Amino acid sequence: MTCEQIALALSALGAVLVGVILTVEGVTVRQGHLHFRNIRWRLAWWCAWFSFFLGIAGAVFFCGSKVS
Repeated sequence: MTCEQIALALSALGAVLVGVILTVEGVTVRQGHLHFRNIRWRLAWWCAWFSFFLGIAGAVFFCGSKVS
């Protein structure tokens, strides 16, 4: 796999995981704050966002791709 494909896969995986967590109600939003059902959902939430941003940063800094 090329660098761009890996970065795209990480970004897509992170975005899909965030959507899944919100869909299965692992996190709810009440009064403008996130409330997690338990620590595992919180960890999954942060891992999903880390994967998403790692994919974007990988594309920009390591693959030489320009985000526009």
